Order: sequence, then structure tokens, then C-alpha cells
Amino acid sequence: MKSDFDVQFEYVDREKGPGAGTSIKVEAASSFPVAIAKATREFWKGRSRKERFDIGTGGLKISATRSESAPEKSKNES
Repeated sequence: MKSDFDVQFEYVDREKGPGAGTSIKVEAASSFPVAIAKATREFWKGRSRKERFDIGTGGLKISATRSESAPEKSKNES
């Protein structure tokens, strides 16, 4: 069964200081590791060279939670 997850990333930025980061919503992931992998790929692509360096030197904190979503109707139900 596929679930929705909210994945938060936090790191120390050279300009913004500690607590810089973002939150990414991952839809239709089968487990926490899959959701974290999908969100990490998306997060990493959006970072500049300097931000990637900051993350490499200061570390990256990743936290994930399962989102509460309404069950979808199947195609056969009316």
C-alpha cells in the first residue's frame, strides 16, 4: 500500500545560519526509506554548489513523517 510522507531537511547555511532547510511532500511511496530517497534526490538537485558544500561540512538532518490522507476510491467504485 502506498502512502504519503512529509520529509523535512535542515542544515547550517553560511548566510541564514542554523535551521535553514525545506520540506518536501512525497506521494505514493511504499516505505520510509523510499520516501526519504525520493525526497533527497529532489532536495539535492535544487541546491547550489555553495549550499552543497555547507551541507557537506555542517551535516544534514532529515526527518520524515507519514501524512494523513483520505483513502482514494478505486476505479470500479461509483
